[in-house]
Amino acid sequence: MGRGAVAMLMGCVLSALVGPLFALARAADPALSSLAASCVRVAAQVVFVLVVTRFVSGSGSWRGLILGDGRRLLWIWGFLGAICVASFYASMARIGFGAASVLAAASGILMTALSPFVLGRRIGLAGWLGTGAGLVGVALLNPGVSLAGGDVWGWIFGLVSAMTAALAYLAVARLGEQQHTLTVMSYWAIACVLTHGAAAIVEAPQFPASAAGWSLLAVGGFAACLSQYLMTVAFQRGDTAWLATLSYAAPVASMLLDVGFFAARPTGGEWAGAALIIVAGAAMPLMARRSG
Repeated sequence: MGRGAVAMLMGCVLSALVGPLFALARAADPALSSLAASCVRVAAQVVFVLVVTRFVSGSGSWRGLILGDGRRLLWIWGFLGAICVASFYASMARIGFGAASVLAAASGILMTALSPFVLGRRIGLAGWLGTGAGLVGVALLNPGVSLAGGDVWGWIFGLVSAMTAALAYLAVARLGEQQHTLTVMSYWAIACVLTHGAAAIVEAPQFPASAAGWSLLAVGGFAACLSQYLMTVAFQRGDTAWLATLSYAAPVASMLLDVGFFAARPTGGEWAGAALIIVAGAAMPLMARRSG
C-alpha cells in the first residue's frame, strides 16, 4: 500500500470524528448555527497553517510557502473547498450527519466520472466497480436514511457539498506535487475567510454559549485540518479512482467509533456495508492490475 493510500485512510479516520463532535456541540448548545461551526473550522485551519508553515519554513520565507506561485487552479481549489465545507455543515444541521454523509459520499462517483475530463485519465471497469460498491456500502451503513422528502435545502446542500468536494480534490490531483501541501491548504483557508466573512455580514453566526460547545468544535476543527492535510497529500500522489473508493472508509471508521465509545450495536446490514467498502478498497487495485 502506497503512502497516498495510507494518508487517505488516516484522513478518513480523522474525518469520521467531525460529524459526531458537531452533533455533541449542537446538543450542548442547541442554538449553535452551522455557519458558526463552519467559522470555527476555518479558524482552526488558519491557526494550523500559520503555525505549521512557520515551523516547516525554518529560516526560509514562510510567506512564500503560504502563497506559492498564485496560479489560478489554487484559487479554484480554495473557493470550491470553501463552498464544500459550508454546505456540508448546513446539510448536517438540516438533515443530520447520516443523511449528509450519504449525499457527500456521492463525491466518489463524481470524481470517477469527471477524472477523464479534468485529469485526462481513463477510468477502467475496476474504478467504476470500486466507487459504485463503496457508495452502496455507505447507503447500507445508514439504513435509517431516506432520500425522499424531508428538508429540501438539506438535500441540496448535501449534493452541493459532494459536487464541490469532487471538483476540489480533482483540482488538487491536477496540481500534483507542483505546490507544497501547506500552500494548497493556505488557499483553502484564504478563500474560506473571505466567503465566511461575507456570509457573517449577511447572517450573524450563533456561536456556542458553553465551554463544552467551544471545546467540541475546536477539537473537530483541528481533526478536520489534519484530515484535509492527509487527504491533500493523498490526492497529490495517488490514483484518483482508488482514492475515491478509499474515501468511503470514513463512514466505516465512524461506525467503529460508535461501537467502541458509545456501545452502538450495528445491524447486519451495516456490517455488510462496512465489509463491502473494505472489500472494494482492497480489491480495486488488484482488479486494475489484472485488467491492465
